[in-house]
Amino acid sequence: LILAAGIGVLLATSIANPLGHLLDVIRQLERGNLRARTGIISNDELGVVSRSFDSMAMQLEKNHGELEDLNRTLELRVAEKTENLKRAYERHELSNRKLAVANQELEDANRKLKEIDQMKSDFISIVSHELRTPLTSIKAFTEIILMKPKMPLETRDKLLHIMNNESDRLARLITDILDLTRIEAG
Repeated sequence: LILAAGIGVLLATSIANPLGHLLDVIRQLERGNLRARTGIISNDELGVVSRSFDSMAMQLEKNHGELEDLNRTLELRVAEKTENLKRAYERHELSNRKLAVANQELEDANRKLKEIDQMKSDFISIVSHELRTPLTSIKAFTEIILMKPKMPLETRDKLLHIMNNESDRLARLITDILDLTRIEAG
């Protein structure tokens, strides 16, 4: 009976100790220690479970390492892409600012061109009026002289004198316009 009890205690201890050790290793794995191994070497079912468990722990450790490597690689790629996006955004913002400045310059130039165009239109209107006045006088007096060939000499001289003055005025206006055109041309 004592021998049977001793054998029973020995058997219980030989099963309970490895199971307790296996439980300790499981708890270490739960806490994140992926290097924990049972190290139980036996040819019974407990040894098979222990070897399978150690193999599973090694595979977990390997997978965890691969995941960490992939995660680091992914983080580096994300950081690189983020930096590229940041640089592209900065270039885009700079381009937008340059476009805004160019747009403002174009609007200013367009406004100046409209003002110049209006001034040119006004100038042409004034010049055409100023040219028409002496031309009309010359034409009218010429028609009068042609219509009345027997006009008194004094009246005819007076009309010819006015026509001469208007011709001089017309020549001055044309000279002024030509001078203005040369000044604009540089």
